[in-house]
Amino acid sequence: MSLAVRLLNRPSVLQTYAGSTSCFLHSSTPVNYPEPVEKEMKNFWIKNETLKRPMSPHLSIYSLGISGYPSIVHRITGVGLAVALYGTGWAALCPTTITVTEMADAVMNCASGFGVAGVFAVKMAIAWPIAFHYLNGIRHLAWDTGSGFEIPVFSKTAYAAVVLSIIVSIALCCIKLDKPNIK
Repeated sequence: MSLAVRLLNRPSVLQTYAGSTSCFLHSSTPVNYPEPVEKEMKNFWIKNETLKRPMSPHLSIYSLGISGYPSIVHRITGVGLAVALYGTGWAALCPTTITVTEMADAVMNCASGFGVAGVFAVKMAIAWPIAFHYLNGIRHLAWDTGSGFEIPVFSKTAYAAVVLSIIVSIALCCIKLDKPNIK
């Protein structure tokens, strides 16, 4: 409860934007930082201006570590898989004579025009995001337990998620499914 009261007493973005720097609970008194905090903040900015440091890291000078890329790709594959899932679901709900299986067959027939490489590429484009998102999701679940935050473990699990997802995707792409004889 005390944390909630402290957070509510700080000026929020909306209050600052509205022109009011007063507190939420005590609207008549502005927030005053203690003297040591105010002095430390001024010293921080003076030091950064003296050293000619940028206000914040820029993409041109910031080096993203190995663990950053899988995190970004995890988000991208998650959005892509969600869009594909909802798109397939909506397509299945549309009143049409074509089924989802026939749609998949049409995609594979189109890819087969490019030969084995085309079929493999289409299968890989479907299998890799699923495999990567699944394996990297296991990594994220391990983080939720509080383990795996040491730098060597962090990097090893990032590499493992990428390498294992490629291996699993290739294995899934090599599976040949025969069409069932449904009459």
